[in-house]
This record gives sequence, C-alpha cells and structure tokens, in this order.
Amino acid sequence: MIQSSSEFLPYLRQCIHDDLQDFLQVELARPLRKAMKRKRPVKDLMLVMRDVASDWLNVDAAEDYKQTKKEIENVIFFFIFFNILFIC
Repeated sequence: MIQSSSEFLPYLRQCIHDDLQDFLQVELARPLRKAMKRKRPVKDLMLVMRDVASDWLNVDAAEDYKQTKKEIENVIFFFIFFNILFIC
C-alpha cells in the first residue's frame, strides 16, 4: 500500500499545482477586475494570493486584472494553449 501511494504522489502534486495555477491565473482574473473597479478591500487579498502562489511565465500577464474583458480572454487562451502544448 505504501509503495503504490508513493507512485501516485507526484501526479497528485502536479494535479493540485495545475488546478491552483488555473484558479489563480484564469478564474481569479474576473473577480479581481470587478473588485478593482468597485474599489473593494478584498482586491488586496486577491493580489497577495496571486503574488505568492502564481507561477507566471509572462510577467505582463500578472496585471491582467487591469485589462478589458476581451484582453483577458486572450490571456486565458494563451494559458490554455501553453498547457496543452506541454502536456502533449
């Protein structure tokens, strides 16, 4: 049992990492944009979460919450395309 669980741990860690990156870089962009527009105090917490836990390949993408909705969709497309490129 212990031996088989040690084989799955790297896959489990990678899956958790990928899901966290997807949440922080893609899913959190729109609520962060709304919080910025409405000057909500939760914006600072969201920015700290992204700064601490995100692995940004493109540093400019970290400021996607300042962009328009159409520009954010382009960032999401890049993120999904990049993941597909390295998974296959």
